[in-house]
Order: sequence, then structure tokens, then C-alpha cells
Amino acid sequence: MNNMLSKMLQKLELESLEKVNPPPYTDWLSRHTKVNGAPMSFSNHHFQRAILNDLHPNMDVIKCSQTGVTEIQYRKALAIARRNQGRVVMFTLPDEDMRKRLVQTRVHPLVTDTPQFSVDGFDKPVRSIETVQIGRS
Repeated sequence: MNNMLSKMLQKLELESLEKVNPPPYTDWLSRHTKVNGAPMSFSNHHFQRAILNDLHPNMDVIKCSQTGVTEIQYRKALAIARRNQGRVVMFTLPDEDMRKRLVQTRVHPLVTDTPQFSVDGFDKPVRSIETVQIGRS
């Protein structure tokens, strides 16, 4: 079996297993996204695991300094949209300038560089500052 076919079969098997037994969001993000070219890691920020894996509809996080909470929360929002097709996810920020800055410098590069966010059958998803389409989400 050639290498390309083998990789395709591995990908199909992994996707099938994820549908039956979905991994926690921390595992999914570590497997499918990168930070500075390396797989996303929680080794220096263990507390982020609990925030990412908590799927309660109301979550309040009080933080004392820059701890990466915005980073993990927008990644979590994108992962929820990807893993639950047809969902609408709202992510709010304190003001327009912060929203523009976050979307242009972090969200758009992540969705562009991550194959998991390019869902089959959607060649030209909506990608604006207001809306980021992930498949049917």
C-alpha cells in the first residue's frame, strides 16, 4: 500500500473513532492545532485543561494576569464549531479594536493553517472579522 493511501486510511480511522468516542477538547486541539509551529501543549499551563474540557453553557473565568485564557477560549470555540457541525458559536470581546486584532492576527491564521478547519465540501467558507465559517457551523 502506498504511503498516501495509508495516511488516508489512518485519517479515516481516526475520524471514525472520534465520532464514536470523542476525545476531550484538550486532546483534540493538541492533535490538530499548533502554537508557534509545535503541537498545542498544556505542559506550562495545566489549569487550562479544566477550562477547555468544561462544556457547561455558562462559564466564568477570573484571571489575574495574561494566562492564555483568550487563546484557549477562541480555540475551544473553533473546535466546538468543527466537531459539532451546524452549530452557531458566539465569541465576544470587550471592544471592536480587540475583536479586529484577535481575528486578524490569531483566528484567521489558525483556521487558514489548520486542515481540520477546512471541512470537505466547503471550498470558500465565509471568513470575515464578523463571521468565521467552519463547514456548516
